[in-house]
Amino acid sequence: IMKLIVRCVAERHCFVSLPQDLAYQFASQRASSTLHCSALELTFSGRRCYVGWAGGTSAGTAGVLEIPSALAECLHIEDGERVEVTLVQQLPIAATVAIEPSTSSDWEILELNAGFIENNLLNQLGVVYHGLVFPVWVGVSAQIHMKVTSTFDSSCAALANDTEVIVASKVRPKQPPSNHSESTHAQPVTLRALSIDAMVGGVPVVTVHSSVYRKMGICPNQVMCLRRLVMPSSSSSS
Repeated sequence: IMKLIVRCVAERHCFVSLPQDLAYQFASQRASSTLHCSALELTFSGRRCYVGWAGGTSAGTAGVLEIPSALAECLHIEDGERVEVTLVQQLPIAATVAIEPSTSSDWEILELNAGFIENNLLNQLGVVYHGLVFPVWVGVSAQIHMKVTSTFDSSCAALANDTEVIVASKVRPKQPPSNHSESTHAQPVTLRALSIDAMVGGVPVVTVHSSVYRKMGICPNQVMCLRRLVMPSSSSSS
């Protein structure tokens, strides 16, 4: 057991880095050379969690455990906190892992980027256990949070190429109908479309007044499908 000081770092994965001397020591004790990472048990403030270590070494000061900031936040570990670190000797490979998105927004992003996440999950996460909440980075800037709902025979388990990951959906609840007495039908609104040169990420932008989008239940930056309506001629045929 080693006592280390946590330093949060800006990394887009869920692997920690060890001081060089401890990294050499743990490398010779790894549970299996076939796994892409080892598991470390962290004990702090009367709590316990497990993280993946893929061989990375921390820079600078000795006695420092580097943890990606987003992962530290999920684990409720603060920068500068003192933790006890133990190498997990028995690390089975998880055959199946069930996870669920933390929010409906996370689910919607995951749905749109399922292929990307499937191809990159092992590059971001190596160790799972029941109740773990972890971040997943999608594309350049998006970040979602997932929770492990599976139970395991051991304290934690490793992800591998053959691990089947089952994701439960979390659909956004439908808005209840309005109780306003004026009308139960949606009222027509006027939108001011910008020129085709006004684009964000290749998508044309429509400007909507704040009072209008609140009434319609539209969120800022929401992607919408618009259809042009052609009004009938006012002259009637005989």
